[in-house]
Amino acid sequence: MDDRNDSIDVHNNIVELDGAATSPTELENTFGGDSAIEQVALSRLSPSPRNVRRKAATGIEGLADSIAAKGLLQNLVAHPMKGARGKKPKLCVCAGQRRLAALQTLAERGVISADELIPVRVVTEAEAVAASLIENHVREPMHGADQAMAFRMLIEEGKSADYIAALFPVPVLTVQRRLKIANVSPRLLDVFRDDDMSIEQVIALALTDDHDLQEQLWFDAPQSWLRDPYQLRAAITKEEIEVRNNPLVAFVTLDAYEVAGGFVRRDLFSDGDNAGHIGDAAALLQQLATDRLIEVAQTIGTEGWKWVETRVKRDYSELSTYGRQSSHTRDMTKKEEREFAKLQKARNTASDELNAYYDDESGEEDEEKRDALEETANAASDACDAFVESMETWSPEQLASGGVFVFLNYAGEVVIERGFIKPEDMRRLSSERGTTEPTGTFEPKKKEKPVHSEKLCRRLTAHRTAAVQVELAAQPGVALTVLMHHMIPTIFADHYGHMYSGRTLQAKFTCVHSSLLREADDLADSRGWERD
Repeated sequence: MDDRNDSIDVHNNIVELDGAATSPTELENTFGGDSAIEQVALSRLSPSPRNVRRKAATGIEGLADSIAAKGLLQNLVAHPMKGARGKKPKLCVCAGQRRLAALQTLAERGVISADELIPVRVVTEAEAVAASLIENHVREPMHGADQAMAFRMLIEEGKSADYIAALFPVPVLTVQRRLKIANVSPRLLDVFRDDDMSIEQVIALALTDDHDLQEQLWFDAPQSWLRDPYQLRAAITKEEIEVRNNPLVAFVTLDAYEVAGGFVRRDLFSDGDNAGHIGDAAALLQQLATDRLIEVAQTIGTEGWKWVETRVKRDYSELSTYGRQSSHTRDMTKKEEREFAKLQKARNTASDELNAYYDDESGEEDEEKRDALEETANAASDACDAFVESMETWSPEQLASGGVFVFLNYAGEVVIERGFIKPEDMRRLSSERGTTEPTGTFEPKKKEKPVHSEKLCRRLTAHRTAAVQVELAAQPGVALTVLMHHMIPTIFADHYGHMYSGRTLQAKFTCVHSSLLREADDLADSRGWERD
């Protein structure tokens, strides 16, 4: 607690709530602001358990020297000790404990006596927490753990969250969040209070009220990275679906999910409409998404396809077993040509206006204008693409043998892909066209003699490999491109694996020097080997 010379008039403090001035008299009491300051012997004073600040006080020796030189410039605030009797009962200091510690230090040094009279404003025990919290809140920002416990003490005294919010003044949501932190294990709050835990970590732990689980995740973590906020949150909510950025939620919408009877466990520490987790009713979300996709599929079914199926997620391994048919683009009618020409003109005009804005360096950046131009250009381009796609057509034979998949992408958008052929239909069509080998025994084709021997091919391949390595080493940009070309579809296979099924170059991290020399004994004399 900061013991600067500023005086604090708790009685006349006015706070604003929703635009209206609210005085403390409307907040139930005056917190001792109207009580007189008494002269109390130092020996009657002791620290109060109602003081909201729990972090160990610092700078006591320096403060003691200051008081010895200049005197005590600000009174203490205390309340009668619970159960104390007599005309001069013991008093517990709830605001000014650093000053009390400094005065006691001076008494130990013999600078002042135990009977030294100290100015003290005496308040009731019921007013002690609020008075302590107000002084600490105004003078120096409290540690989050201390503030959380102080708010809980006020709640336990019968105060409401609205009352606390008006008292300090902070949003009610802030009070609720501090109260949630107060539910964290006391052992972990001590870690947080000692600054060995970040606010993000304690917020993650506050997702559960199970103290045993909280302590297990923190103290029993085999590696420090498991204490990262993301890892703690994932461990607590591992059986739940996070609402944020979930494709099923984006497609179904939370409103529709909750109307259907679904429950969303919301997180006080998250912002936005899509904050929260879905637990036991995850199957309901899947069913709602499937029902909506079936409605889309029924519309596609009128096109005449043999089958239309839905998936809530693209499964690349499944789709790889299907064949694909190629559509063709039909010729436009005269009317369609004129309509497409108009769309192209609008696209070109929008693109020119956007490019002109980018090229103009004379004016200041106008984000609103830029966003409007980009939106118009994108819309015009999308309109042209959609018109061209509408020209796509399929033959009656393709419709009779093929089908359509309707699924959701990673953003929860509906994707429709036509022209798939099921594996059994592929085999049937191949049989009808006579492209498969007949059943039974058959003579294998005679193997043609290669132009070069196998040994020569391996030798030439070794030389080629060394040459490629040298060129990649000389061009780091190209080498990085090759590396990314290999890594991206491997790491992000769900999104990009199908786009890179065939690779011109493969990247491997193995030392092949000895194997290359075995294949080509003259490799050591080549320029590529010398530069490698």
